Amino acid sequence: MSSDKFASAFSTSLANCTNDTFALSDAISNRAKTVATLCDYTEAVDSFDKAIAINPNYAEAWYQRGVGLHILGHDSDAVSSYDKAIAINPKDANV
Repeated sequence: MSSDKFASAFSTSLANCTNDTFALSDAISNRAKTVATLCDYTEAVDSFDKAIAINPNYAEAWYQRGVGLHILGHDSDAVSSYDKAIAINPKDANV
């Protein structure tokens, strides 16, 4: 998929879920994961921050933010993100 098609598909996805905060934060988180697979961890962390701003209780976004921060060498901030994810969902073995 070309970057123009990706941007268009992402914009359409966002437009379809603007009234649903979970769906919107999930769409942004999915974008962040895609960007991370392209090794743009700074952009991925920025996108996880946006998802978290919309839904502060989104444990997976906190966890994935921690992964990106760790890769960028921001270990203290990464641990804080992991701690937040665990505080939100302590029973999730994936967090």
